[in-house]
Amino acid sequence: MRSAPLRLAVFVCVGGALVGCRRHRRAPPPPTVVALQTSVAETPIEEQRVDPDELLPGSARAFGLTLPVNTAVRYESEETRMYHINAQMPRVMRYLQQRLEFATADIQPLGAMIRNAHLREADGSSVFDVGVRDEGDRTLVTVWNRTPVPQPQQRSLDDALRAAGIDPSTRRTEARYNR
Repeated sequence: MRSAPLRLAVFVCVGGALVGCRRHRRAPPPPTVVALQTSVAETPIEEQRVDPDELLPGSARAFGLTLPVNTAVRYESEETRMYHINAQMPRVMRYLQQRLEFATADIQPLGAMIRNAHLREADGSSVFDVGVRDEGDRTLVTVWNRTPVPQPQQRSLDDALRAAGIDPSTRRTEARYNR
């Protein structure tokens, strides 16, 4: 009889131990460097999505600066251009920061003034001042062309004399001008 309770106790202990044991899966090994490089190289560039808040370039241009899509011309002159852009000011500022290099900007909650900006995509000497004003769902952008006008090259004294009809070597009026 003693063996029955002993058997029962052993059976309960072993059965309880088996019920309490759980099999744990091992974690998969980390991917190797080679596997990561191939997965990045195989990803096509087209799958990279554009941020939906990012403005796309449009067809309007202000002194070489391409403005975003949904831009309406408000005023144009030789030195100043004004545009309404159907986007909020933070999106327009992000768009301008991607296309302009500048060191001086006064940014306020409802407006900004960017001074002495240069185009990133062009290596020319174009200089702009850009004013940005928040108008709720749209933004008013004013671009001033501050590119210095190239100075004409100064002529030499001989060229100036020739232009006046004087022979530089004799300092006399050329024969064709004497009547």
